[in-house]
Amino acid sequence: MSLLPEKINGRYAVVLTANTDITPSKIAVAYFDREEQMWSPSYWRDWYASLNQNTIHLQRSPKDHVEAGAPPIKTKDGWLFIYSYIHNYLSPPAVFLELKRALLDLQDPQKIIARTEKPLLVPQETYEKYGKVPNIVFPTAAHS
Repeated sequence: MSLLPEKINGRYAVVLTANTDITPSKIAVAYFDREEQMWSPSYWRDWYASLNQNTIHLQRSPKDHVEAGAPPIKTKDGWLFIYSYIHNYLSPPAVFLELKRALLDLQDPQKIIARTEKPLLVPQETYEKYGKVPNIVFPTAAHS
């Protein structure tokens, strides 16, 4: 989960991966009037009940898997959002983790203004291609 660096329409906003371990995962937005809501089990119960209404539709195929990455970066044109994309997650062979970009609306981050077709980054280095979890890179930080 990543907190957006400023409030949207007077509310705190986060982007997060929902159902990471219960596929298909979704990237979604949650809004909070008060910081304490972020830790409220009843808030999250209600939020998950309406997950589809909170989703940013970044999957290009229902067989693929998406995960939120670094906190979005505000630009003059929108929120630059970097996220993980796994092709064929539900129907192997999976093409593990490439990083993609999307530009989200400044006032409504569920609205996709633009997104890239080609990946920003794919596993290339030995330490990315081999190991306990092979062929993987994670977008954990970014700056403007």
